[in-house]
Amino acid sequence: MSKAHYDALEDALPSSNFTVFRGVAEWESTEQNPDGELSADDYPYIVLGGNLGRDYTEAANGDPDTREIRFKITYAGLTFDSVLVVMEAVRASLNGRKLVVPGWSSGILRQEQLLDIRADRDVTIPGVGLHPQYAVDEFTLVSAR
Repeated sequence: MSKAHYDALEDALPSSNFTVFRGVAEWESTEQNPDGELSADDYPYIVLGGNLGRDYTEAANGDPDTREIRFKITYAGLTFDSVLVVMEAVRASLNGRKLVVPGWSSGILRQEQLLDIRADRDVTIPGVGLHPQYAVDEFTLVSAR
């Protein structure tokens, strides 16, 4: 099950001062932020993405016994440097690590940079007028039953 792989990936992330989302960064409306819009205080954060993975072989009972998953991690920060700090912390925690996934024997995570740090010109942070910075890494994992 890939959800268990995503749970294990999230458990392996460093305990830091950033929020972790799955799929999309969404903030709930609050009294201080009724529209649920991002503010400077919401940065940095990361978004975990990817897909179900690719099954390679089947066991005698027909179930897949080897799966390759390509996790995508998007890093977002107010500045170039803040993205670098989060990227360094996440990479140090994940790259070369084996995940603990019940019922699966994990290979090691291998990191590849997909997108350099750049400004998101579609977003302007209210009150500060900054365009947030972001980057994307991919971590590939092969896991067997």
